[in-house]
Amino acid sequence: MSEQERNGKKRAHAFKLRHGRTGHEGPRWVELIASERLRNRSVQWVMSETIVVTVLVLGALRLAAPADPLLIGSGFGWIWLVPMICSLRYGLMQGVLSSLGLLAGYYLQALPDQRFPLPFFLGGMAMVLVCGQFGDTWGSKLRHLRTMTDYLNERLGVLTKSHFLLRLSHERLEHDLLSRPASLRDSLSQLRALSFQSEGLNQEPDDKLLLAHARRFIEVAAHSCQLERAQLHVCRDGVPDPVPVAGSGAPFELDCQDILLRYALEHRTLAHVQNKQLAPGIKTDYIAVAPLVDAQDEILGVLVVRHMPFMALSEENLQLLLVLSGYYADGVRHGAVAGLLLSVYPSCPHDFALDFSRLVRLYRTAGITSSLVALTFDKRDIGKTLFDHVQLSRRSLDVQWVIPGEARDAILVLMPLSGESAVEGFLLRIEESMRAQFGVDLESGHVSVNTMPLPVEAPTQGLAAFLRRCQIHV
Repeated sequence: MSEQERNGKKRAHAFKLRHGRTGHEGPRWVELIASERLRNRSVQWVMSETIVVTVLVLGALRLAAPADPLLIGSGFGWIWLVPMICSLRYGLMQGVLSSLGLLAGYYLQALPDQRFPLPFFLGGMAMVLVCGQFGDTWGSKLRHLRTMTDYLNERLGVLTKSHFLLRLSHERLEHDLLSRPASLRDSLSQLRALSFQSEGLNQEPDDKLLLAHARRFIEVAAHSCQLERAQLHVCRDGVPDPVPVAGSGAPFELDCQDILLRYALEHRTLAHVQNKQLAPGIKTDYIAVAPLVDAQDEILGVLVVRHMPFMALSEENLQLLLVLSGYYADGVRHGAVAGLLLSVYPSCPHDFALDFSRLVRLYRTAGITSSLVALTFDKRDIGKTLFDHVQLSRRSLDVQWVIPGEARDAILVLMPLSGESAVEGFLLRIEESMRAQFGVDLESGHVSVNTMPLPVEAPTQGLAAFLRRCQIHV
């Protein structure tokens, strides 16, 4: 049997299931005698059919055996098959109606001195009543089973659709995982480590700053954004150096007059072949160009992408490329980026000041929110123990600023890429850990909690207002 024939049989079987019919309904004559569909006809139709059938049988027997049309003397009550079939087809009441028709037929042809055959009619009526009761009982059960079958078929259809949608969702997740092998959180963690390794370098925009970890940056960007051929070029006075400092894939020559490159340098933003601001059908050798612009709006370099998979050419993936470029540029100029906050709060850790400025810029360019959480602890009783415990409970990407005080110590936690739900989960995890180890929660441990989204407009003033609200003196 071919595959097409098997699929056709499966579709036919599914059709029968949806309509409450399968291939196990019994012989054809059972359908003709006691079909369930016959019970769904109107009462007038059923009564008319019962009377017509009874009259036709009586008329045929009248012609065949005028002396004994009811076959009373034949030794077996063959005539009672008609009421029995009506009972099985339509139910008890129609069997009784057909029996009354036989009784009326007897009186119409009986002789005046003929004795009434009581056993004949009594036995026939008993058989009709038994068949009618059997038909009504099993008809009710069949209707109940059919209702259950219809309900189960409907549920099966719903489950089949849900399973189909679940499979599509699973395939979409697999596709997203393949198209984006690294998350933004992982990529930023790797780039942060690079900036911390460069703290000993000069803070001026010298080539050494970009050369220090250029190859590692290209590896991170190529892995996160699926770049097949890409190069990083240093920019001097807004002009890219034709010689790349690092690359991924086969090298290629830089065309300084390319329209994508000129657009990216002029507007200091990402340029790609799907950019709506550019004329459709432009001639370019590149797919995307991402300038490395730091927080002081200086172009340190440019990342030129020549080849990347078609499925990776999405707005979200290109936005990730721009975010990584800006984040790395801020890491190259980490001294100047963190200098504004450090000038106001000299005691602020350098990594906190750097990530604070980076995340403010990340929200401005990509709309990715981050949060601040302030926790203050008493120096009495168990407060010092809880203070030390919370310092060890931070996530891998979080940055802490420990601020000691006279009466209360404080921990300011910077949570990158975290909204309200992530903050709630962080506090819940800390509270459950405190309850499991020390038997206290945040309230009974006298731990004050304050949260706020990372201030974007006037970030330094917003941080100062947040510290005043938390009664933290720096």
